Amino acid sequence: MAQTIGAIVKLQVTQEGDLPGPGTLLVSNHISWLDIIVIGQYLPAYFVAKSDILSWPIIGYLSKQAGTIFIRRGDKKHIKATTEKMVWVLKQNSNIIAFPEGTTTMGDEVLGFHASLFQPALFTRSAIQPVALQYQGLAKQQAPFIGDDDFIPHLIKMLSLDKIEVRVCFLPVIKSSERDRLSVSIEAREMIWGKIPEWSPTADSVQQCLEIIQRRII
Repeated sequence: MAQTIGAIVKLQVTQEGDLPGPGTLLVSNHISWLDIIVIGQYLPAYFVAKSDILSWPIIGYLSKQAGTIFIRRGDKKHIKATTEKMVWVLKQNSNIIAFPEGTTTMGDEVLGFHASLFQPALFTRSAIQPVALQYQGLAKQQAPFIGDDDFIPHLIKMLSLDKIEVRVCFLPVIKSSERDRLSVSIEAREMIWGKIPEWSPTADSVQQCLEIIQRRII
């Protein structure tokens, strides 16, 4: 299903790194609802997502059908139940994809990770694999779904683009054995944050491009 939706919105994904083995917790930086489609087309997995998306047309229905693990923010009882569900999924040797920032950004930063999302992997001694995402071209400014954005207008905006360019990198696996959730969450965030600048043009390269364009004009 993710591949079908990816084709509809004209995703053009450049993928790097090795896909995970079964029973892995994948953690990614979070920019847009499209992130689920970008990563989900590569492997079967359960997603951990905020319960708000249940009210979204199409995506809410598909998420529920796919067995998404929903989080109700601020509900401690529900957070405990979510942890138990994640533990059960990992014990079944299934993959989980989570977004530990807890919210979306423009993609030019990686917020602090909520360490509690890593606890199920520690309980089950599962591998943890960071995933770095960055939208490019026109999509770099258009794809982020932040603040008070409404889903339908944003979906229409995405459908109006000729293509949605995005890079995704499956970074090296972090071993969770004999680790605590804070140190693992910090390491995962630093790995993702270290990858993103590689995809962004430096000031020098931008200046070089401008000089080439200027020479051609003259």
